[in-house]
Amino acid sequence: MRFDITYDERTSLAVNREEAEALGYPEEVIAAAEAATEKKGETRQIRAQIEATAGDTLSLLGTASDGAALTLVGLARLAKGLSEATTVAEVNAAAQPFASLTASFLAAIEDGSLVLPAILKTEEAVLAEVATRAAAVTAALTANEGGENA
Repeated sequence: MRFDITYDERTSLAVNREEAEALGYPEEVIAAAEAATEKKGETRQIRAQIEATAGDTLSLLGTASDGAALTLVGLARLAKGLSEATTVAEVNAAAQPFASLTASFLAAIEDGSLVLPAILKTEEAVLAEVATRAAAVTAALTANEGGENA
């Protein structure tokens, strides 16, 4: 296996274990570089399988975008209905359209016939990933003088 390795401000590209040892890299650094390379390979395999079975990246992005749009519309309608509601019956009426739309989807999740990737990964891990990516995007935008051109 070939991997890139960095230690003490020194980087070697596309080396194997024997070459890294000959270059004097510590064992723990070599092992960490091997593990990272192996993890990247596993991630590539999973992504290739996803593309083969679920669709290419742009198709997945389109589906995610459609889902987010439906959620936003449902939330906006709910917020409008709740802001105008004066009785419990009106609160229930405000919630009913989105509850009806999503009932079979929620039932499939609750009975286990549909497992969302976010649930499989764990909700906590997904939120941590969202926070990490959001921070990185924010840093990129602020590095671009406030991100007004993004």
